[in-house]
Amino acid sequence: MKERLYIRSLEYFLKSSGYLGILYFSLAYFVVFYQNSIYFSGAPTDGPFQLFNALRRWEDGQIPGVDFPFFHGIGVLYLHYPFFALWGKSLFASEMSRNLLSPLFFLMSAYCFFYVCTKNKALSLFSTAFTLYFAMPFMDCLFHSATSILGVRSAIPLFAGIYLIFYLGKKNTTRKQYLFHIFAIAILIGFSFLCAIEQGMACLAAYCIFSFSHKICQSSIKKALRETASEFVACIFCILVLFFLLCGKNFPIALKYYLSSLPGDQFWYFGIPPSPFLSSFQDIAGYYHAQNPTFISILYGIFLFVITCYANKKKPDPALQGISFLLLYGLFSTVSIFGIYSNVYCQPLIRIEFLATLYYLLVFIPLLWQRLQVSLIYTYRGFLLLAFTLCIPYFSVPNLFYHLENFLHLPKSQEKKISGVYLSPSWHEHIALVDKQIQIPFSFQATEHSKGCLHKGIEEKKPALVLDYSKSFLSLFEEGKIVLLKKSGKRSILKVETFWENLDGIRKKYIRLHLDGGTLCSEKDGYPHRIFLLEKGGRKPTVWSTYSSLVETLLEEYHPDTDYIIHALGKKRREKYLETFLKSKCDYAITIKNQWLYGNWLLQAHWDFYESLVDNYDILCQTPSHLLWKRKENPCSQAKIWEGSIQNLGEKNEAILPLNRTQEKYDVVVVHIEYEIQNPWRSIPFLQYLPRYFVDPVNAQTRQVISLPPYYTEFSFPVFIKSTENPKLYFSVRSLVPYTTLHVKKLSYRYLHSEQKTKEKLFGVFR
Repeated sequence: MKERLYIRSLEYFLKSSGYLGILYFSLAYFVVFYQNSIYFSGAPTDGPFQLFNALRRWEDGQIPGVDFPFFHGIGVLYLHYPFFALWGKSLFASEMSRNLLSPLFFLMSAYCFFYVCTKNKALSLFSTAFTLYFAMPFMDCLFHSATSILGVRSAIPLFAGIYLIFYLGKKNTTRKQYLFHIFAIAILIGFSFLCAIEQGMACLAAYCIFSFSHKICQSSIKKALRETASEFVACIFCILVLFFLLCGKNFPIALKYYLSSLPGDQFWYFGIPPSPFLSSFQDIAGYYHAQNPTFISILYGIFLFVITCYANKKKPDPALQGISFLLLYGLFSTVSIFGIYSNVYCQPLIRIEFLATLYYLLVFIPLLWQRLQVSLIYTYRGFLLLAFTLCIPYFSVPNLFYHLENFLHLPKSQEKKISGVYLSPSWHEHIALVDKQIQIPFSFQATEHSKGCLHKGIEEKKPALVLDYSKSFLSLFEEGKIVLLKKSGKRSILKVETFWENLDGIRKKYIRLHLDGGTLCSEKDGYPHRIFLLEKGGRKPTVWSTYSSLVETLLEEYHPDTDYIIHALGKKRREKYLETFLKSKCDYAITIKNQWLYGNWLLQAHWDFYESLVDNYDILCQTPSHLLWKRKENPCSQAKIWEGSIQNLGEKNEAILPLNRTQEKYDVVVVHIEYEIQNPWRSIPFLQYLPRYFVDPVNAQTRQVISLPPYYTEFSFPVFIKSTENPKLYFSVRSLVPYTTLHVKKLSYRYLHSEQKTKEKLFGVFR
């Protein structure tokens, strides 16, 4: 009786501490996330606008993956959209959904994992709270959205493992239950593909190996192969069906982007300096040492996998089998480090290792001690509970009050919100400077309020819009000005009047705008979307941004091609990006200032675009983070006359550009290289992408290695110089696979003819 009472008391304390820990943690971080969302200070490059731009396009009827690419997987959009819609479909809504979804998935996956493993709610709550407090420092990219939204993208395979534990825990499954299992696991693996191709591939490979090894213990090799093959086909079929359902009949466009264009550019484009990458076995030996977290996590993952398989062989257990699948998936997911060497790619594995280790500590060690003394189980858990209870005030309460204090003293750089957020000083300055030059038109929201009148005995409705009265608003509207409706376009203002009326249950003063044209219709005209006010004969300015952000939001327009220049991946998309830029002839262009780590990388990788930009646009002004360009009145593409060439290089791995300059001055030399690549691994997936082909400029002002695309045979890039010493170019191949060669056939070079200040600012020299 006493023992039963003790158990109930222990469970009560475990459950209470779990609830309290999760509640404290959730409150503290909700305040942080709300503060970070409403006070916007996001990066102008990767991060907030990757998600917000995509959600805006989807809300406007564009199809993800077909009408626009979404780098992180279209499934991520579907997961974020409910929160985006709930919070108002603004930048604030996008930031709240981005900030909340990753920790929510982190919490849910941890609790579900512990619950299916232990079948104990109290212990699961306690373990989840413990994980939230003590695992987050090692997995910040899973808990925080950062730039890659990795926490959401890697959560689906974890849910697949949780479902697998649940299914394997059933006894005497029927044929019908087995078929449902195939359907469920195919859906989960298929959706993991939609959220992240690399995570989906790792999940599919891990499941096929796990399924075959599990079945071979219960049946013949032939039957195990047949059933595993059928499950593999079911997963592939489900992936295709999901892409078809989400992308429509043009789903092959999305598949090609995610299966060909993206992985094809992951190595030569993203996986080069200044990003670290593995280029030789000497690099691997240098990176992987006892103090390296990547090395430790992979080694510990292999160790856990081996002992889990051994323990399951001794005594089969659904939790052990599911954990072995998850560890296998986690190890496969680390293959991404061959593209860019980053500890971030090991965090999905680290999360699984942490969950598995904690499960072993909480369950298996006490079970072993049970042979010595039953009460030690409760003593062991009691000590953990005591330690955890003492840690709650230390970790939660000060943080909660600290963040609440910060929130109450939240600074605002301006009173007016933009897309639901207060801008940080740098963003506020950026928008103010851009608005001063571009003159973003005034926009407002209104409702249709047509008024009937008699014309030749027939009642007609005159189109009109109504908005709340404001003295400042009223001064803006004049007869003859133009309102621009989202769908139907321009209408002239015939008359402006004010009136009092009880429209919403309260008698208020309103402004009525009488318009020309036919009767207004929300579907045809596009209100209640924002309406722009233009001068007579005016129009909205058109803008081309290398990283679409707030300006496009304020104009309620979309980038004519791809929102981010770095997402125009693959040969055809890169060429289309430049072609669309030249055809669109936008009034203005906005580029990122070359004051960040990857500035020179962008110039080298997309020089054809930047040279066209210099030919057609002049720098208008600079903001804290951007350069604003204005299209020239008479743009003309200068004839590209090569001033010199170097041929017959043979097997040489270097060349000197004989410029023979006499004075030190900043200048830009454009180099055109014709080359041939020999890669015997070309037809082997993954291995074909490992070689990188480099041109390394020496005696140049910017030391950015140029990476040559493997699908081209000629390429142009700039060399920024200042010294009188002739620049030297070194050619090299860096690869983990042997027998790949780069043969340079011809080099041509010429100076970039442009204003001196344009060349300097383009390459990050700001006087």
